[in-house]
Amino acid sequence: MKKHLLILLLALTSFSLQAQNEMRVVGKGEFLPSELIDKTVRDANGETCAGLMISTDLVGLTYTSYNNIVKVNKNPGKDLIFLSPEERVVEVYCSGFSSLKIMLNDFGINLKSGQVWQLKITGNSNYSRSDDNLIELQFLCSEENVYSSYKSLTPTLSLSKTISYKLPKGTYTFKFQKNGFADVTKAVDLQTQQQLAIQLEKGGVTKKFALPGIIHITSEPSNAEILINGQKMGNTPKQAELSSGTHQLEIRKPLYYSDLSSFVLDEGKTVSLQRTLKPKFGMLSAASTVQGSKLFLDDKYIDTLPVNNLQLESSFHKVKIEAPFYHPYSEEFQIKDGDTKVITAVMKPAFGSFEITSSPETGAEVFLDGRRVGVTPYTQAQLASGKYLLRVTKNLFSDTEEYIEIQDGQSFTKNILLNKNFAELEISAPESRISIDGNYAATNEYVSRLAPGQHVIKVERSEKYHPKEETVFLSVGDKKKIVLEPEPKLGSVSVFAEPNDASDAAIYVEGELKGSAPLVLPLLIGQYKLTARKSNYLDVSETVTVEENTKKSVTFSMLTYEGSRLQLANTWGTVKWISAGATLLCGGTAAYFHFSSQSNYDKYKAATTTADALAYKKKTEDHKRFANMFIYTATATASAALISWIIQTAL
Repeated sequence: MKKHLLILLLALTSFSLQAQNEMRVVGKGEFLPSELIDKTVRDANGETCAGLMISTDLVGLTYTSYNNIVKVNKNPGKDLIFLSPEERVVEVYCSGFSSLKIMLNDFGINLKSGQVWQLKITGNSNYSRSDDNLIELQFLCSEENVYSSYKSLTPTLSLSKTISYKLPKGTYTFKFQKNGFADVTKAVDLQTQQQLAIQLEKGGVTKKFALPGIIHITSEPSNAEILINGQKMGNTPKQAELSSGTHQLEIRKPLYYSDLSSFVLDEGKTVSLQRTLKPKFGMLSAASTVQGSKLFLDDKYIDTLPVNNLQLESSFHKVKIEAPFYHPYSEEFQIKDGDTKVITAVMKPAFGSFEITSSPETGAEVFLDGRRVGVTPYTQAQLASGKYLLRVTKNLFSDTEEYIEIQDGQSFTKNILLNKNFAELEISAPESRISIDGNYAATNEYVSRLAPGQHVIKVERSEKYHPKEETVFLSVGDKKKIVLEPEPKLGSVSVFAEPNDASDAAIYVEGELKGSAPLVLPLLIGQYKLTARKSNYLDVSETVTVEENTKKSVTFSMLTYEGSRLQLANTWGTVKWISAGATLLCGGTAAYFHFSSQSNYDKYKAATTTADALAYKKKTEDHKRFANMFIYTATATASAALISWIIQTAL
């Protein structure tokens, strides 16, 4: 009879656990600025009501509040509750669920007259507590094989020193037992994940624990987490020893409703438990009209579109799809168990096209908000919509600056009229190097545009010329022509010719005829070859150096061909007598050294000491060498004398 009562009690307990479903709030409250409360709807104090929009997947909700509900406008999935602006607490009721008390401030809601806030509520099925918010608690025991329990649940044996629980927030008192050790109790206020040390001390009375049984737990789907009495026991499928007695079993898996039940394990018996978890998800497929769009789900990046059959937990979700140069697409929706949500986002352009040209000339630089983007003609197919500061600039033209606005899907086209800000200058400087304001510009000719204002023109040639400078002032639109030549550095040479019959000889400078003597030649500084030329006279040349601002005089003494021959014969006669004298002198010197060499050789043969022999030998060799040298010289001078005599005779 007792056994039947126990089974009935367990069945009722299981039914109670399964029937006590919970409602929960999703996220935080959201202020709806576009929603307003009619001023005629007032609370008991005569103030305009505040509104609380309840968005839910549950049906049949009813509400109470501390200051009383003014009225409720019911619509499928959305209830608008009219509340006093002073209201701080709302309680929600739904058949089959525990009531839900909402502290508005906890969800960021601050009611004010005429304003509307939104709050999302959903429910957890098949489970009596908020399984999404379990907190892990670990005990690090000093011993192995320790029994642990809390409340009135059956103690469970842990073979390792680490005992792990997953429990809702709350205050718990745990008890730790082991034969031969004193019991330890530990009170825990569980608000965040914790890890606590448990030190067991030897002593205490001997305890008798019931014999264990064996459990075999499977689930569909598999690899679900097993909690027995809140203690982590691994994943399905699982077979293990477990303390005999009554236990609470919880099977958990993401995207599935948790399953909570109770079972009795008798000593030495085996219990097989199979649980089928109800899916708590639907599917999302999303695509976009713009390739490469990015999908964000509940403010987290997911992937690049398209995305197909993405599993989503049954709840409210917010999708945002983004692509460069397009307005974001956003949508809030509710996924129910087994639903398939398909989104095809039609992206609206957040850009326009942009085209800038310039006249009368192209090549002007284009800036947008201070950033250089190109030169005219410039086209950008996609420019983000908005207001920009456009600046167009070109050297020697006035800048143009204005604000423009690019609108979604629109083309912006504009031609910028460039206003001249230059003068035109032409410079002629033959064979000269032209510089403007200290910078090289051209050679010989220069035609270009210059900024208005004062400019220094300088022309240079060689070192034989002084540079020439001129300062010009230019105004916008001026056209000026300047001829500049460097100033020459000059000296002069006066040229004469003699005798009188040749006084009008033709004068050449570097082979170029300049006139007839007498002649004054203005010349650039430098070296020149001057030549006088007259019929029946030999040409006469002379090199002169001309210096700046100096005068030089050159007189050419010219000879006829006959006078030139006699002069040349006399010259060779002089060479003959000089050569003959040199021959006699060298011959006499050679004879001296020859006889001296013979004398020293005789002394060398008659020497009685080695030192005397070596000394006379050296003198003999030196004097012999000198004699030979002068013989060779005498031969050369004799040859010169002979040749000079022959030439003189021929002339």
